[in-house]
Amino acid sequence: MGHKFAFGNTEEFYRVKILGCRQRGSRKQGPMSHDNGRGYVASAPGDYRDARIKGNTVIPLIIEIFGGVTAHGRRAIRHLAKRAETKGNDGTIYGTSRTSTRDFYTHHLRRLALKAMVGNAKAVRRAIQSRKVALAASGALARGSI
Repeated sequence: MGHKFAFGNTEEFYRVKILGCRQRGSRKQGPMSHDNGRGYVASAPGDYRDARIKGNTVIPLIIEIFGGVTAHGRRAIRHLAKRAETKGNDGTIYGTSRTSTRDFYTHHLRRLALKAMVGNAKAVRRAIQSRKVALAASGALARGSI
């Protein structure tokens, strides 16, 4: 569904993986269609089922590798920002530059997005390095067959 809306390829998968879902529809309806919302969806317990049973709040903070944050994640950060503002307990250490934001929401949203992008870049670099080592060990680099 990524061709129709943001996070269409990942958000639903990870929300179900984290939170689980109830059964919807019946098997005879066939698989659920995102176009009309009808069809069968099997129930799934979710990885954090135990935490939810114990009464804990679980908020999936899903961030794409290019820094996009889902609406639920942004809402959670906005809630934390309001809470820090009303209670006056924002212990965030903001940047010292005059252009650095002093806004809790903006600061933390930017930091989370940056971590996702840098983490992905490091994973790509590790994969390239691993491939180079494997090629060097096989002698492909020395033979010039690449």
